[in-house]
This record gives sequence, C-alpha cells and structure tokens, in this order.
Amino acid sequence: MYDAVPHTRPLLVTGSSYGDNSEDEVGGLTLKQSTYQGPTSITNLVNEGLEKENIGSMSLMVHLPQYVQLEEDYTGMSRLLEVFSSVYNLPASLSESRRAKRQYREISLAMENNREVKALISRLEAYYDSQGETPTEQPPELSPEVERFLREMDQRFSDS
Repeated sequence: MYDAVPHTRPLLVTGSSYGDNSEDEVGGLTLKQSTYQGPTSITNLVNEGLEKENIGSMSLMVHLPQYVQLEEDYTGMSRLLEVFSSVYNLPASLSESRRAKRQYREISLAMENNREVKALISRLEAYYDSQGETPTEQPPELSPEVERFLREMDQRFSDS
C-alpha cells in the first residue's frame, strides 16, 4: 500500500493474523488480531470467513513510498519476500535485493536536483526515524509547495 514513508529507509511491513496464532511474532513482525469494524476489502472478508471455519490466515502489507508509484516496486517485493522467507523458513536469497537497491538508488539520483522533493524526503525520514519501526500517527503536514509538486507529479504519472 502507498504510504508516507521515505524510499531511503527500510520499508515497513504490517500485518494481521486470524485464528489461534493471532498474537504471534512472525518473520520479525508482531501480528495482532484485527479489531477493525468499518468498510473492508475482499482480503479481509476472506480472512474472516476462514476464521469462522477455524482456519488460520495472515495478511501482510508493505508500505511503499507514495511519491514513487512504480509499476513494479522491486524493493517492496524484496521486502515482502524477506518476511515470507522468515515465516516459512525459505532461503533469504529469494528476494531480489540487488535489483531493488538499484531501482531505489536510481530514484534517489533522479530526485537529487529537486530541492522540494529532497525537503519532503528529509521530513519523511525524520518522521519515520521518530516513530521507530511502526509509525502510528499521521505524518507531519506538508508545505503548500511540496503538496503542489506532488499533485503535479501525480498528474504527470497519470498522463503517461
């Protein structure tokens, strides 16, 4: 899912599990049973149905940088594979970390000359660092200039 996270930090993975082991630590993550009561997705409906049948299940989400919407985010895929490898005792070599590092390094280079984006990333890094591993509050407000820049970037991506 897209989130207010910087591409310069390890991507966050959050999750929930349903069934007997719903409060376990899995793959370095502490999963909690969901108490959410609002509108839901098909994934949540499937998990709820499995729970009613006493079948355990788990949902994981990688938090991807919203300002870098890639068709294939190799860092996101790599991070999810790291968690899967840990959960299922698979070889860590399954994740494509070289390709992922190269992709985000290229993003950093492309953004290097944009003062507004660099300021945004600095603010996201500060927020990320202040929250520990799982941010729970809303990120800080963005300046009007950064918001305008992000809207323009979104429009450019939508047009292409």
